[in-house]
Amino acid sequence: MTVEFFVKQKPLEGVDAYLIEVHGAIDMSRAMELEEIARGVIHTGKERLVFDLSNLVYINTKGLGVLLTIQKTLDAGNGRVIVVGASGRVKSSIEITGLNRIIQLYSHLEGALESLDTKMPRSKEHEI
Repeated sequence: MTVEFFVKQKPLEGVDAYLIEVHGAIDMSRAMELEEIARGVIHTGKERLVFDLSNLVYINTKGLGVLLTIQKTLDAGNGRVIVVGASGRVKSSIEITGLNRIIQLYSHLEGALESLDTKMPRSKEHEI
Protein backbone atom coordinates (compact mmCIF):
# COMPACT_ATOMS: atom_id res chain seq x y z
CA MET A 1 0.00 0.00 0.00
CA THR A 2 1.46 3.35 -1.05
CA VAL A 3 0.91 6.37 1.16
CA GLU A 4 0.36 9.58 -0.77
CA PHE A 5 2.91 12.28 -0.02
CA PHE A 6 2.04 15.95 -0.31
CA VAL A 7 2.97 19.22 1.30
CA LYS A 8 0.86 22.28 2.05
CA GLN A 9 2.57 25.54 2.87
CA LYS A 10 1.49 28.98 3.97
CA PRO A 11 2.67 31.96 6.00
CA LEU A 12 1.46 31.99 9.59
CA GLU A 13 -0.67 35.00 10.45
CA GLY A 14 0.40 37.17 13.34
CA VAL A 15 3.98 35.85 13.54
CA ASP A 16 6.94 36.03 11.22
CA ALA A 17 7.01 32.32 10.42
CA TYR A 18 6.01 29.86 7.72
CA LEU A 19 4.00 26.65 8.11
CA ILE A 20 4.91 23.54 6.13
CA GLU A 21 2.35 20.74 6.57
CA VAL A 22 3.71 17.34 5.57
CA HIS A 23 1.32 14.49 4.75
CA GLY A 24 2.02 10.81 4.09
CA ALA A 25 5.50 9.30 4.31
CA ILE A 26 8.99 10.65 3.73
CA ASP A 27 11.41 8.33 1.95
CA MET A 28 14.62 9.21 0.10
CA SER A 29 13.00 10.93 -2.89
CA ARG A 30 10.37 12.69 -0.78
CA ALA A 31 13.06 13.95 1.59
CA MET A 32 14.80 15.70 -1.30
CA GLU A 33 11.47 17.20 -2.37
CA LEU A 34 10.82 18.45 1.17
CA GLU A 35 14.28 20.01 1.32
CA GLU A 36 13.66 21.86 -1.96
CA ILE A 37 10.38 23.21 -0.60
CA ALA A 38 11.97 24.35 2.67
CA ARG A 39 14.90 25.98 0.87
CA GLY A 40 12.45 27.79 -1.39
CA VAL A 41 10.72 29.22 1.67
CA ILE A 42 14.06 30.27 3.16
CA HIS A 43 14.96 32.05 -0.08
CA THR A 44 11.87 34.23 0.39
CA GLY A 45 13.43 35.53 3.60
CA LYS A 46 11.60 33.39 6.16
CA GLU A 47 13.88 32.26 8.98
CA ARG A 48 11.36 30.47 11.20
CA LEU A 49 9.81 27.33 9.77
CA VAL A 50 7.12 25.30 11.51
CA PHE A 51 6.83 21.74 10.19
CA ASP A 52 3.43 20.21 10.98
CA LEU A 53 4.02 16.45 11.02
CA SER A 54 0.63 15.47 12.47
CA ASN A 55 -0.33 13.79 9.18
CA LEU A 56 3.02 12.09 8.64
CA VAL A 57 3.05 8.31 9.17
CA TYR A 58 6.72 7.60 8.43
CA ILE A 59 10.02 9.46 8.16
CA ASN A 60 13.35 7.86 7.28
CA THR A 61 16.80 9.05 8.28
CA LYS A 62 17.13 11.17 5.15
CA GLY A 63 13.93 13.01 6.14
CA LEU A 64 15.28 13.57 9.64
CA GLY A 65 18.50 14.78 8.04
CA VAL A 66 16.55 17.35 6.06
CA LEU A 67 15.12 18.83 9.26
CA LEU A 68 18.63 19.00 10.73
CA THR A 69 20.11 20.50 7.55
CA ILE A 70 17.43 23.19 7.44
CA GLN A 71 18.06 24.00 11.11
CA LYS A 72 21.80 24.31 10.43
CA THR A 73 21.07 26.58 7.48
CA LEU A 74 18.87 28.78 9.66
CA ASP A 75 21.47 28.84 12.43
CA ALA A 76 23.51 31.20 10.25
CA GLY A 77 20.92 33.86 11.02
CA ASN A 78 18.53 33.87 13.93
CA GLY A 79 16.20 31.30 12.45
CA ARG A 80 14.86 28.03 13.72
CA VAL A 81 12.88 24.93 12.89
CA ILE A 82 9.93 23.88 15.03
CA VAL A 83 8.09 20.56 14.67
CA VAL A 84 4.47 20.19 15.72
CA GLY A 85 2.20 17.15 15.90
CA ALA A 86 4.81 14.41 15.61
CA SER A 87 3.50 11.16 17.09
CA GLY A 88 3.99 7.41 16.95
CA ARG A 89 6.90 6.19 14.85
CA VAL A 90 7.68 9.70 13.62
CA LYS A 91 8.08 11.06 17.16
CA SER A 92 10.06 7.98 18.20
CA SER A 93 12.45 8.44 15.28
CA ILE A 94 13.02 12.08 16.24
CA GLU A 95 13.69 11.13 19.86
CA ILE A 96 15.90 8.09 19.14
CA THR A 97 18.18 10.18 16.93
CA GLY A 98 18.35 13.00 19.50
CA LEU A 99 16.97 15.50 17.01
CA ASN A 100 14.56 16.69 19.72
CA ARG A 101 17.58 18.22 21.50
CA ILE A 102 18.22 20.47 18.50
CA ILE A 103 14.74 21.17 17.18
CA GLN A 104 11.80 22.21 19.35
CA LEU A 105 8.85 19.81 19.43
CA TYR A 106 5.28 20.78 20.27
CA SER A 107 2.16 18.67 20.30
CA HIS A 108 0.01 21.50 18.91
CA LEU A 109 0.48 24.53 16.70
CA GLU A 110 -0.72 26.84 19.47
CA GLY A 111 2.29 26.02 21.67
CA ALA A 112 4.65 26.60 18.76
CA LEU A 113 3.03 29.95 18.00
CA GLU A 114 3.43 31.04 21.62
CA SER A 115 7.12 30.11 21.50
CA LEU A 116 7.62 32.23 18.41
CA ASP A 117 6.75 35.30 20.47
CA THR A 118 9.56 34.52 22.94
CA LYS A 119 13.30 34.00 22.69
CA MET A 120 13.50 30.38 23.84
CA PRO A 121 16.80 28.55 23.21
CA ARG A 122 16.60 25.95 20.47
CA SER A 123 18.34 23.31 22.52
CA LYS A 124 15.66 23.23 25.20
CA GLU A 125 13.25 20.29 24.91
CA HIS A 126 9.53 20.87 24.98
CA GLU A 127 7.37 18.05 26.20
CA ILE A 128 4.77 16.77 23.78
